Amino acid sequence: MKSDFELESAMFTLKAQRVLSVEEAAKVFEVEPEEITSLVEQYKDRFPQGYAYKVKREEKEDMVFTEKGMYMLSALVKSPKAKEKCIDMVESYKVLMDFADEMFNALEHARNGEFKEEELK
Repeated sequence: MKSDFELESAMFTLKAQRVLSVEEAAKVFEVEPEEITSLVEQYKDRFPQGYAYKVKREEKEDMVFTEKGMYMLSALVKSPKAKEKCIDMVESYKVLMDFADEMFNALEHARNGEFKEEELK
């Protein structure tokens, strides 16, 4: 299994987005690359523009996935590691959304003058 550091080093930038190849995605989810390719073919409608791209690398065409594409893959791949990664992503998303809600509410209170000056220090 790749550590987070190894995963970061396996990603590269394409169209100003971090992407991961089919081979590297397969390593993340502990499946064969052919399973990833098959799922993408079977569920083409789940990979709109911005989720996956075909690129020509080293004289062959390859599929790469953006972070959004990796989220989608994690929901489709049927391996224990993919299930674990999917749950991690959902949990992270929930924490982020809760934080965003708190910041939005604090901003609204500040705009409405609902904070006393000493609370802002």
